[in-house]
Amino acid sequence: MIQFYHNFITDFETKINLLKLAHFAVVVSRQYSEKEAAVSYLESVIEKLRATKEPRITEPIIYIETQKALFKLEQGDQKECKKILDDGKSSLDSMTDIDPSVYANFYWVSSQYHKCRQEFSDFYKSALLYLAYTSVEDLSESFKLVCPCKFLYIVLMFCLRSLASLESPIKLLMSDHICVSQDLAFDLSLSALLGENIYNFGELLAHPIVSFPSSST
Repeated sequence: MIQFYHNFITDFETKINLLKLAHFAVVVSRQYSEKEAAVSYLESVIEKLRATKEPRITEPIIYIETQKALFKLEQGDQKECKKILDDGKSSLDSMTDIDPSVYANFYWVSSQYHKCRQEFSDFYKSALLYLAYTSVEDLSESFKLVCPCKFLYIVLMFCLRSLASLESPIKLLMSDHICVSQDLAFDLSLSALLGENIYNFGELLAHPIVSFPSSST
């Protein structure tokens, strides 16, 4: 994919839809084995976008910058990740008619930042906003919660939330795979248990990410 970009796409990259270019650039960046090389590549694409002087380059730049933030997070640089996210949020708040993919990418990385910091309420809010801008069909099956036994177990923990002895094991579960979620619905359920001012599973239950196998007849 990297060679394909450099040998073919670079010849006409700024002549295609710039947001589509940003999508492709992010996919290419994930092929780099070294995070720094991936960040450098994304920065070079951003420079090319700015050089076009097109009126709507903010969206593709935010999309790419958000991926940079995720790479910084994976490198352990939470400070730089937060700075990029804060700048992106300011830009998004000042814009209208934003493509859903830009919002989805932003809130996904934001959720992973809060997850790494074990900021459960903020993770829950960001993850739900990510889902609001993402089609269920685009989600990995590993993100979904389809086992009723697992979900009932979480509901039981929710009922026993006031027991301090549960907090540490739940936090360990939440931090089991830092930065990259493999089971988003499960993480959301745990964050609902641990986050302040989250009193029910209503928003989560209403989303198709949580489903139950239909009973056989």
